[in-house]
Amino acid sequence: MNQGSAITIGVFDSGIGGLTAVRELERLLPTATIIYLGDTARLPYGTKSNDTILRYTIEGVTYLLEHYDVTALLIACNTASAVAAPFLRQHLSIPVFDVIDPAAQQAAQQTHTKTVLITGTYATVENRAYEYSLAQYDPTIRTLSVPCPLFVPLAEEGLAEHPIAYQSARLYLERFTSSDADTVILGCTHFPLLTAVIRRVLPGMHIINSGAAAASALARTVASQPPQPQRSGELHVIVTDLPRQFPAIAERFLGHSIDSLRVESNLQTALSNVLQP
Repeated sequence: MNQGSAITIGVFDSGIGGLTAVRELERLLPTATIIYLGDTARLPYGTKSNDTILRYTIEGVTYLLEHYDVTALLIACNTASAVAAPFLRQHLSIPVFDVIDPAAQQAAQQTHTKTVLITGTYATVENRAYEYSLAQYDPTIRTLSVPCPLFVPLAEEGLAEHPIAYQSARLYLERFTSSDADTVILGCTHFPLLTAVIRRVLPGMHIINSGAAAASALARTVASQPPQPQRSGELHVIVTDLPRQFPAIAERFLGHSIDSLRVESNLQTALSNVLQP
């Protein structure tokens, strides 16, 4: 494909967690234009039916395709990845990446004990998408899983380094220190902000950041150019509702402030013949 200067990456998420994947995309493709669409008005997706999740994702992706010359697409929501990514790959001519398969592939390559711990929200753990994906790479891999719902508000409230974050990590994860697991998948794009406390509770485990794994897979596909020392690309952030403290939360996830932020309150009118369920 084109070099980094000609790449426009569309990133769709149900909220703001996918900005951690954007952070990695900015590092790997510093000259790319990134269009991030977070459906903040309708989150969380994990409580919705599959039909609704598919429809919401199609609306968001259609908006990106109609308004921008997108050359690659990343679905940065675990729930949308599990439900909608296969459909999108069938109906789009551009590369479509999700956050599940690259993380599963990386975990399968890194585990020596053939035991992988999967963390995520309740919805992600219950849909077992990571288990299915891991089995495609190595059916002998054993999986353990645990929902860590408190990690999301801790990340958004800037409490990732607070003692309460460490106590939460111990509550969820300490019992796995005596397991055979040597690799843990962070199956939510909020969770990388808590990497330090997770590492304290699970010392020695390989930690797989699902958003970073997806960004790496995308970058390998769309550009062969090495990262440049300084970023000269653009990031445009679009949300369907502007949550309180959004700029501050986004800065925590990105590591820098947002220059371009816009609210698009109605994606439902964006449906067209670009994509139809």
